[in-house]
Amino acid sequence: MQLTAKQFEEVLESTWKYDAECRYKSAKVGQHLRAVFLVQRWTGLRIGDALALPKATLRGNQRQ
Repeated sequence: MQLTAKQFEEVLESTWKYDAECRYKSAKVGQHLRAVFLVQRWTGLRIGDALALPKATLRGNQRQ
């Protein structure tokens, strides 16, 4: 079942907490989670498929 727009915004908002609580810039996993969630939202890919998606297949906000 898809998330509503409000639920999706709440999920994205919660990822900022990971960035705020990290000690080192390289440990900011929130930014990676946001990227994965946005790829999923706009492509419809499942989590495993989104994680396995090579960066080279993305051009801007489109999958090539």
